[in-house]
Amino acid sequence: MTFVVDAKRAELVLDAILDRYRRGAYPYNLRKSMLDGFEFPKRLKRGGEAEARFWFFACMLMRGGIDSDTGLKAMVEMYDQTMGRSGPRPFDPRYARKMDPLLLTGLLGLKKTKEEEPTLAIPGLEKVKPPDQPDEPHRFAIDWINSAKIVYEQFDGKALQIISQIRDYDDAVRLIRNTGKSGFPGFQYKMVSMICFFWIETGLLQPLLYPPPIDFHFNRVAVATRMVTRTGRKKVLSVKSGELDAFQGVLREMYLDYITLRGYSTNEVADAVWLLSRTLCKNNPGNSSSVGEYAARATVITPHQVDMLLNGSDQLQFERSCKRCPVRSQCELNVPNAHYYKLGRIETSERIDDTPVEHLFKVKD
Repeated sequence: MTFVVDAKRAELVLDAILDRYRRGAYPYNLRKSMLDGFEFPKRLKRGGEAEARFWFFACMLMRGGIDSDTGLKAMVEMYDQTMGRSGPRPFDPRYARKMDPLLLTGLLGLKKTKEEEPTLAIPGLEKVKPPDQPDEPHRFAIDWINSAKIVYEQFDGKALQIISQIRDYDDAVRLIRNTGKSGFPGFQYKMVSMICFFWIETGLLQPLLYPPPIDFHFNRVAVATRMVTRTGRKKVLSVKSGELDAFQGVLREMYLDYITLRGYSTNEVADAVWLLSRTLCKNNPGNSSSVGEYAARATVITPHQVDMLLNGSDQLQFERSCKRCPVRSQCELNVPNAHYYKLGRIETSERIDDTPVEHLFKVKD
């Protein structure tokens, strides 16, 4: 069974989203971009090499299972704690390449090595390439240090030298994506797009045509509105963990085709889709779940049973999300995030699209 793109439906759905986004109507009157409200590190000098390096290392967190807002806030805190003259300076390749992996593991909050060291808890990071033994450094810390070595050895320690060699998306993939022989540890297509997004958003890289960073939110909007389906399946769609790479490859092409067709920038399409999922889909009562004690792929997840008749919370959440969504009429499925972040797969259920008490609530823009 293969994944199938409905190009006309994709145009219909994305046109409606981008129209709402460009007009700044709800929910985009609350937040216009991924960086709205973002507080940069106090120690960071904006607009040059230091900022280019900050985004390079921060994007290492943009792996599956880690919420981007949480990860970025953690990186800001870590930057301010560690980039003083007497600090270990993990965001500077000249110093990071020589760091003790156990020290960096402690700085990331993955293992506490000394009481006086600053520690940082990043939810979800502990499940990214966990060490085989308790006394080993975290794989993420090793990747960080090895990436710093590559920047130092191949780009004179400067992230701006990477940027200077990027003329198009193919260049970005060639320079950044890890192939085993080139690129940086842990960087795959999503992270290549993510680092392009932040470098472009902050004016460090000239705008270019590239696919948006396909994460859970891009998955959810595409699946819920049935822009992508699969052959031989009924209405409810699931994507197993072993199918995610192929599925997200299809989404990259679909979103890029739309961006090319309409002439929009990737960054505005990325902001529009990402924020729709983060502000509206997130509050859809059908996307709620209860998560049991963490047990890797055996973690028990129980979907919330929506009751629009008797549950006032469900009714209010519906009013704040689905009822006011620009693609309500095209959205057919619930796509909760718990299965994706905890189990590495996508599960869906049919979405309830009415409430008998709609008239009781009036939520202002």
